[in-house]
Amino acid sequence: MISIFFLEKYGLTHKVARTVSDAGFSLIDFLIIDNTNIYSKQLTNSNRDKVFSAIQKWFLDDKVDIDIFDNVIMLNATNKSVSIE
Repeated sequence: MISIFFLEKYGLTHKVARTVSDAGFSLIDFLIIDNTNIYSKQLTNSNRDKVFSAIQKWFLDDKVDIDIFDNVIMLNATNKSVSIE
């Protein structure tokens, strides 16, 4: 579920990422063709369009070598940190 926060690197705001994640959607939901779940009442058209816009920017990026399951992205998404000792 947290992987939606990966799109913050491509212009998705944290507020929209949090709203989409809280509604139960992950990045994979937006990558599956004909996924009718993302057209539910839980997600506004505006937020859905913002996610698709960020995905398009991601796909157009010349440096698509980022791990969408990067632990740092996941920690940032949950507002948690790791203590360095």
